[in-house]
Amino acid sequence: MKRFAIPCMTAIVLSFANVPAFALTGQSNAPIRIQSDTAELNAEKNYAIYSGDVVVTQNGTQLKADKVLIYRNNGDLHKIEAFGKPAQFNQPADATNPEIFAYGNTITYSRETEVLKLEQGARFVQANNSISGDTIEYDTRRRVAKASGNKTSKERVDIIFNPTPKADTSGANTPMKSSTP
Repeated sequence: MKRFAIPCMTAIVLSFANVPAFALTGQSNAPIRIQSDTAELNAEKNYAIYSGDVVVTQNGTQLKADKVLIYRNNGDLHKIEAFGKPAQFNQPADATNPEIFAYGNTITYSRETEVLKLEQGARFVQANNSISGDTIEYDTRRRVAKASGNKTSKERVDIIFNPTPKADTSGANTPMKSSTP
């Protein structure tokens, strides 16, 4: 798979610059709630598999998928893998950041690298801006997104960036007053 150059990626990255780190990471002390049809917990191998309409929540952040694997290392969250058609990630708005929606048939979060990876039909949406492609990697620490298409299927990266309108301070759009009495 060849990564396509994205000339306006800087603008897109800046539009996502205020995204807080992925909340289901262990960076938060809030409990993580997991609901599913079935669960398999393996304490010896430090993983858990949840299947069937899985919903993972923490502090209002939500991950929905058909199947979720959670890996731990020394009692701490190490990695989350979610699978669906598509799996869905949602982080609610806060005082300074709009709501985030992310989609992919596979969503992976690595605690070690702090990267959220969306694969197969990947889409990342914040406010009225979006990035879609075959794969999107979002570095939550550096706040940098990388998107790539799929050379085989000729899927290209698609970016929709809506600049924030600036207030007109020149008076150019102000209606003229008539000097006639």
